[in-house]
Amino acid sequence: MLRKKLVLSVLILLVGIPYAMAQFENVSDDDRLGGKGTKLWEKNAACYTRFNNFRDRFKVVLKDNEGNVVLDENGNEQRTRDFRLAPDEWPCDSIYECWRRLYNGAPFYTVNTYIEGATILDSMAIYSNKSDAERLMYFQDLMQIYEDRIRRNDSLNSTIKNEKAKSKRSAVMAKAADVYYHTAPLVKGSGYTPEKAYNNYVKAFEAVRNESDAGSDDIQPRYLENYFMACRDLYLTDKPKYTEQFLTDYTTCLESCNKMMVAYKDKDETKWKNYAGAYNNMGVYFRKSGAGSVSNLENFYNPRIDSLKDDYEGLKSAINLMITSNDTLVSSNLFYKACRLAYKLKPDYLNCIGMAQAAKNQLEDNEEALKYFREAEKLSTTPKEHYLSSMFVG
Repeated sequence: MLRKKLVLSVLILLVGIPYAMAQFENVSDDDRLGGKGTKLWEKNAACYTRFNNFRDRFKVVLKDNEGNVVLDENGNEQRTRDFRLAPDEWPCDSIYECWRRLYNGAPFYTVNTYIEGATILDSMAIYSNKSDAERLMYFQDLMQIYEDRIRRNDSLNSTIKNEKAKSKRSAVMAKAADVYYHTAPLVKGSGYTPEKAYNNYVKAFEAVRNESDAGSDDIQPRYLENYFMACRDLYLTDKPKYTEQFLTDYTTCLESCNKMMVAYKDKDETKWKNYAGAYNNMGVYFRKSGAGSVSNLENFYNPRIDSLKDDYEGLKSAINLMITSNDTLVSSNLFYKACRLAYKLKPDYLNCIGMAQAAKNQLEDNEEALKYFREAEKLSTTPKEHYLSSMFVG
């Protein structure tokens, strides 16, 4: 039995490509620590205990977004760890050394070594009073954690009994992209570039769609919003070069966000509000970017609008983009054409309003315009829409 545990310990230490895919459903916690009774187990178990003691120094009272203390079901204060607290007072060398030994000695003991190690290293890279070289080392270790976790995701999931607690590889990729985007610019020598930040998100979201159910864009709203911000940052580095790409990415982000808002409407109010907030925030920053000028949108959509004639969602995005970007566009031939094509596929409030405007301004046919305004009133989904359309109906 001892020989078996020693063999397992050696395999864990030799965490090469083949063993990174190992499964641990039937492997005990002790064996993942190196095999109870072995010197490796004693060292790793002691290290884990010490690491827990370090972590517990950072426990604080959990509060909600409004600053209220969160209570558990028994009325007791809930506590969480905040590794951003007083980083200059940390036993940095000790906690880093302790984490590193545990990470190297028992890489498949628990996924929490990756999660909390990343949180600690992120804070040390940003907030600690160490030298630039040491902070860069923490940052490099931080990104290595995510590379390792992505590569070992299936193996780490096999150590978790609760299916809901398991992570998708794409979700870890999205988190890694987010960490790079927010942390790398703050660390001297990190090699941060807007191009790399953007490409990280692109790869992550491609993986999300590949791992999700058909037609699902279940990307967390904060990642979706940050992805958009990375798109914007890249656009601002060279507007002529990246205008078309930015407009494409923005419409993709809006479509993804809208899909999730539809999915959670009347099912999960909190999630719906989170996606609605991301949708609105992206719109604000898009308008500030200046990319939604008349010339930019006309150059972008004029060659594409006919290719969207069978794509209701694509046309809907185009109409929304023109409405929210520039007041001039809502009286343009391009806008009217998008509304006509969308109306043929599926009448809705916005394309009916567009049809009414086209009848009034292009055809000077008030009766035809009134017909579409009445239809828009019937298709309105909010009190505001109903009120606006009823103003024209009288």
